Amino acid sequence: MICFALAAFLLSSCTYELEEHDPGPQIPGLDVYRINISFKDPAGRDLLEQFAYYRSDPTNPKYLGEVDPDKYNLRIVSSFNYSQEYYKFTMAKFDELHSWMKTDKNGVYPNRGTWYFSNDFVIMTKNNGSPYSQLKYQINCLDLFGANYHEIVTWWEEGTVDKETGQHFPKCVKATFNGKEVKVVQGITFNEKAEPYYVGYFLDIVISGSLYR
Repeated sequence: MICFALAAFLLSSCTYELEEHDPGPQIPGLDVYRINISFKDPAGRDLLEQFAYYRSDPTNPKYLGEVDPDKYNLRIVSSFNYSQEYYKFTMAKFDELHSWMKTDKNGVYPNRGTWYFSNDFVIMTKNNGSPYSQLKYQINCLDLFGANYHEIVTWWEEGTVDKETGQHFPKCVKATFNGKEVKVVQGITFNEKAEPYYVGYFLDIVISGSLYR
């Protein structure tokens, strides 16, 4: 009887220790690479305005946040994904401080501001200490710069973490367009909130003579 009681005590102790130290299944985090890209000519004309309203009714000015998928191709290549998969842009308008602009109650933006192609590229966080991914955005857009693909390369470092969702938001620290460096500007995306996970990174690209159609 004493042996049986001792065995029961040891078993319960082992179970308690297991429950105390077992963290349970681990849910992998996500890295969200948030980039916004504008294209203008040397005179400052917004070259993306022509894509701003993807709609079946050309008389309807309501902003839908979509870009006609027949107008462009976007491939994103990361150091963790060696295939060239196709992705999509959305569109939004930002002010001169790179802050998100509101539409009116009818979904129409004001006349001021600049249009941006926007993309949130999401990939699972690497758990082995690997650096954040270098991303290559390969864009083909006949109405912007002919039939060829043009490449934006971005470099990222550790950024902020949304404590509620566990999502990571890496910080873009460098970018090039067709091999020439482009200034990276930090701004606020999607709404007026100032929490770190609403931060996005902006590239203002000027397309000159021989490149622009």
